[in-house]
Amino acid sequence: MEANSHMPVNDQSLNTRISARLLDNALSLCASAVALLARRGERYSFQSAEELKPAVVSVATALEVIVKAKIADSGWRQVFLYSSKVTEEEALAGSAKTIGLPAGVKKLKALFGIELPAQSITVIERLSNIRNKIVHYHLSIDEKQCAILIAEGISEFVDLYKNYIFESFYEEKDRTSDIGKELKNVSEYITVRGNILKMRIELLDKPVTYHFSECPECLQGLFVLDQDIAHCLLCENRIPIKEVAEAHCENNGAPIPCGQCENGWMALHDKVNDLDCWQCVSCGHYINKPQIWITDFKPDVYSVDSVRPEYRKPESH
Repeated sequence: MEANSHMPVNDQSLNTRISARLLDNALSLCASAVALLARRGERYSFQSAEELKPAVVSVATALEVIVKAKIADSGWRQVFLYSSKVTEEEALAGSAKTIGLPAGVKKLKALFGIELPAQSITVIERLSNIRNKIVHYHLSIDEKQCAILIAEGISEFVDLYKNYIFESFYEEKDRTSDIGKELKNVSEYITVRGNILKMRIELLDKPVTYHFSECPECLQGLFVLDQDIAHCLLCENRIPIKEVAEAHCENNGAPIPCGQCENGWMALHDKVNDLDCWQCVSCGHYINKPQIWITDFKPDVYSVDSVRPEYRKPESH
């Protein structure tokens, strides 16, 4: 970084101020896109492409600004085109030109070793190009395409925040945690975000049977297990595993602790010949096999409730 006569006494303080402002702006832009897209989930709601285009512009800009927020945290001059000539006053007033998104992506790698996935770069660049067309020209696009673009942008924004901002900026709380709840009724977001999370969930600890994998808040099968908590990756809903078991207990049964794992609780599935049938939410251990299971499709066990294969193999008796 070149020396400058306007260098502040505490340059790190200015890094923090500028990066914090950029982050606040990025979150505000994303929030406006979320609010517009959320209206698609309202009953009898219809939005035209013209109504949704501002949200495309907002989320595309939010992606660019959150990248700059990360860069500014390492050195505020890094986000400006003519870094050696920019004064503190110009930086704080927003009167100096900043770098574009392609340069920002390169700086992420150069400064932090952050190499965004190819798919993420594709989405970010596509949104940036479409934003330019919407703002400066005419873009013929239908409302469904707009909604998908917005959903993709919001999903990428959430990942950028969670992966590169939340911990390194010492955020007191995850400021994107309510997005999934706000968009839980928007089919485009559920599809876009759900497809991404379904790939990730395979690498995480999750309920070993589909019977317990559905979140009661958003109705998506994206629960993962965090010690004694079931955490939905989509809407961020967090429920004690004991309560998950309680919600699935039939015949007004109460959950019981699992004797096979540390944090597990067992739900009362059914009765077979007056014998209680139990299964653990966490490890899948069961006592007596419920009648609702179809076992003719081995090697996987199937449940009538989901008509999908269980994660685990059937136990031998």
